[in-house]
Amino acid sequence: MPHEFALYTPELSSACLHKKSGDRITIADEQLWHRLKHVLRTEPGNPLLLFDRTTALEARLQAYEKKETLQFELISLIKKSILAPTIIVMLPLLKREALAEAFYSCVELGANQVQLVTTASSQQTWSTERDMSRCQKIMVAAAEQSKQFMLPIIKSCNSCQKHHCAYIAIHKVCLCGKYSNR
Repeated sequence: MPHEFALYTPELSSACLHKKSGDRITIADEQLWHRLKHVLRTEPGNPLLLFDRTTALEARLQAYEKKETLQFELISLIKKSILAPTIIVMLPLLKREALAEAFYSCVELGANQVQLVTTASSQQTWSTERDMSRCQKIMVAAAEQSKQFMLPIIKSCNSCQKHHCAYIAIHKVCLCGKYSNR
């Protein structure tokens, strides 16, 4: 039995709209095509788990077409369940590797939202587009590895002093960083 890889493809929801078990799905994704063909060396007929932010499914690779188009047979849709209670992680801006590890852990534990905060001792800055792209890639890698298909929403930086007490009072919050037990 071959290993069943879990792979993220952002166009999955639109490709499998109104599809049912046994239907063919065509996905045009050059990165996915390259990963399956050259990195994972997946043969047609192998089962895969595919997901995006809203959809997850089990499919069988049917064929490689052109340079970026893939044909899949839909085996089954996977119901994505949102964990209750809602998990909101208040994450201070950490150094590069520590921040990557924290985002990875947030996906593994099934966090719904990550609220970035700056504190008096924060040494890092958040340059939104570049850092957001990097964090998204880290979260996708964590989701593929752990097969936890829920990707948390990242909320931009806020001052910890302004929001700290309100978050603690209103939500059950998991703190990561200097003042947590972690």
